[in-house]
Amino acid sequence: MKRDFLKGLGLEDEVINKIMDEAGKEVNGLKTQIANLQDDIKVKDGVIETKNSKIKEFENIDVEALKIAEYERGKAEGSAEIEKFKFNTALDNALKGAKVKDSKTISGLLDMEKIKLENEQIVGLDEQLKVLKESHDYLFDGDKKDPKFSDDTPGGAGGNDEDGALTQFKNIMGIKSEK
Repeated sequence: MKRDFLKGLGLEDEVINKIMDEAGKEVNGLKTQIANLQDDIKVKDGVIETKNSKIKEFENIDVEALKIAEYERGKAEGSAEIEKFKFNTALDNALKGAKVKDSKTISGLLDMEKIKLENEQIVGLDEQLKVLKESHDYLFDGDKKDPKFSDDTPGGAGGNDEDGALTQFKNIMGIKSEK
């Protein structure tokens, strides 16, 4: 709206100024909205341009070759997992056969670099187990019987359980009986 139009209507200058001030407020608000929308459009155009350039990068990629490569990678990883499973199973069976009490403890003492799976048999374990049986015989179930304990009764050699157990305890601890 122009001042000349309002003067042509016969309005006074004071009224024209008030009308122009009010109209200016509305126009400035609209100009701000337009500027914000134009900025948004510029940002979105930049995003679209970036996305289009990324799409162009992928136009020459051979999707079938990628699928084959991914399949081969998965197949290799699966084969490695199967071989690891076979090795662990064979090792566990070999340790059970060696009458190991706790295979996890023994496994921690073994040099795994020297143990291999060949023809579904564990190789390199026996030598290490011989050394461990000598130094850590308590980790193995053996045929040895402790001479301090008797298999006759739970309390030891004769007597009732309480007296026999007490006697056995004193013998183990090296305490002489007062009888």
